[in-house]
Amino acid sequence: MILSALLSFIAYAILEGQREGMYWHFRLRYKKTGLNEHFFFTIQRAFVVIGLCLGTLFAHGPISAGVTAVCLPLVFSFFHNGMYYTQRNELSPLIYKKRWWDQSESSTAKLTKFMTPVSRSIQAFVGISGMVTIFVLTLLKLL
Repeated sequence: MILSALLSFIAYAILEGQREGMYWHFRLRYKKTGLNEHFFFTIQRAFVVIGLCLGTLFAHGPISAGVTAVCLPLVFSFFHNGMYYTQRNELSPLIYKKRWWDQSESSTAKLTKFMTPVSRSIQAFVGISGMVTIFVLTLLKLL
């Protein structure tokens, strides 16, 4: 369950990045509103993390679920933002020319200025390392 939770969440992050890339491309191009969707995106992501943590809790116990709750959000930004910038560049080649490794300068999301490519990469490394560690410890019956 631990590795499947990690892989499922990575797939979710990539698909969300692609979806949001398309969403923001067309929203900014055709319909400008005062709505800040980031709150709703955060709620949606929280439900996915909670669901995966509950699955891990029932399959492996509270320690694994706790590690999952910490590690999955760390992994999200690398895959989501990377795919988002890549998708936006594919739809409009004049923006986000570094694609996966780019950084937004116009986002209204509160954490964007801290989510640099280096920061995202370090977080992903820590999150994946934590998930792999808990997986190995579970396999060795140390948890």
